[in-house]
Amino acid sequence: MILFDRVREAKGLEFDACALIGFFSYFERRQSGPQWKNMILWLSSETGLTTTEGQFEPCDYLLSHPEVEDEAMLLYTALTRARNRLYLIEFEDDGIRRKKGEKGIADYVYRHLEQLDGGLVKRVTQIDEGKKEITPQQHKARGVRMITKAIAKARSSSTSTTEIRIMFEQAMKMFSPAFGNDRDLYDLTAQQMEATILKIKLRQRIETTFFEKNSGSFNLDKKFQEMLKFEQELVKYMEHTAWNTFMTDDFHEIVSLVEEMISGTPYEGWLGKYLTKLSMSHESWYQEICELSNVNQ
Repeated sequence: MILFDRVREAKGLEFDACALIGFFSYFERRQSGPQWKNMILWLSSETGLTTTEGQFEPCDYLLSHPEVEDEAMLLYTALTRARNRLYLIEFEDDGIRRKKGEKGIADYVYRHLEQLDGGLVKRVTQIDEGKKEITPQQHKARGVRMITKAIAKARSSSTSTTEIRIMFEQAMKMFSPAFGNDRDLYDLTAQQMEATILKIKLRQRIETTFFEKNSGSFNLDKKFQEMLKFEQELVKYMEHTAWNTFMTDDFHEIVSLVEEMISGTPYEGWLGKYLTKLSMSHESWYQEICELSNVNQ
């Protein structure tokens, strides 16, 4: 649970469920109630600002209440601490003096948000979350599953590098200090992301630069400069994947694709030898890893 005047201390943290205590009364104590009522009225309006202008209470945000901007940033920070469920807790007796029959901002907000479609807000009398915050180990396990999905997704020819980067960055979050707190896995995931993106770019370059759809074959004739650039990207990719057990299949896929592309061309000599030597070293290393794994089991 987070008291509204302690929100800054929770910045950067996230929770499965979060309860914010007394932040509507916090606004009232700072005497910015009219401004917040105006904002809620505007946000909950279905027809727009022009049809509700007559209902707005007169106030000057910049001159009389410049702190409202800071309050709005605090509110945004507070609301986004919850991943799945958010509780807003207010007390009937909050100690604020009001006119007889007058309701507080909390009641005003709930009445307007309840009118919106989609069940955005629901009044409850008690919290019964029924969920436990997952452990760092569970966060890490979730992150590994997300990596596996990202790698599988990257094997589709229609997948963009932007989409893959987003998936990996979501996985990396599971290893950050606020979740799984595992720096090694975080760094490995970053390397995995770069390798996967490099693979997508290599495959796209092969398809768009060296493969002719009309003939259904590769054509490397008069493309020396393109091949030099491709070689640089290929070596960079191999440095990421040749010794990565997660990407063994991807390694062999690119090797086979490049060998097919350069077969019967002048590039088969020097680039083919590089791939053969790299594949032999990879097989030897991978066999050693497998044997070591069997011994440890």
